[in-house]
Amino acid sequence: MKIITIDREYGSGGREVGKIISEKTGIPCYDNHLIMEAAENFGLSVGMMKDYDEKNIGSTLYNIAMIASNMKMDGENNKTYEIYYAISETVKRLAIQGPAVFIGRCANEALNENRNVVNAFIYTSDIEKRKQRIIEVDGVSGSNAEYALKKRDKQRKLFYEFYTGKKWGERQNYDIMLNTATLGYEACADALIQMAE
Repeated sequence: MKIITIDREYGSGGREVGKIISEKTGIPCYDNHLIMEAAENFGLSVGMMKDYDEKNIGSTLYNIAMIASNMKMDGENNKTYEIYYAISETVKRLAIQGPAVFIGRCANEALNENRNVVNAFIYTSDIEKRKQRIIEVDGVSGSNAEYALKKRDKQRKLFYEFYTGKKWGERQNYDIMLNTATLGYEACADALIQMAE
């Protein structure tokens, strides 16, 4: 079975799709705990890793991009690259161990030389379903849901584009794009399993 990487819009259910694939196939699914494993394997602080995780890196990333564009390196920039490198190397090491599902963290870029990978982008055309999901799953307040969606998607976009040099969510960067609003989580998972077999 091939490795599956999933990039996703916030609230689209991409993490849920990954979990369903894992349950149906028995292959591991790596999401947030991948950060912890990277921290342990590379001797980095777990707290520091959390601070630089994709969901928190938006404004820091902008500052780093500005520094990098001026060809200046400082401690903050070096630390961010060190953390990204730790995550990428962990993805590669885990991929050597066998099939897995990787959620976010530019895993498709880390594995870009591996031909045994299916790269997916999960999105939803129904903004109300996205809002409902983050309210129910992440505990976001209803009044803050739309802002949270925009903010998290912007952060993911900046993170992906900064480290890969590619456009986040652009079809040329993925083997398949799946809409959970029309297909549902199960059908998306089944489609990816079929592609990976």
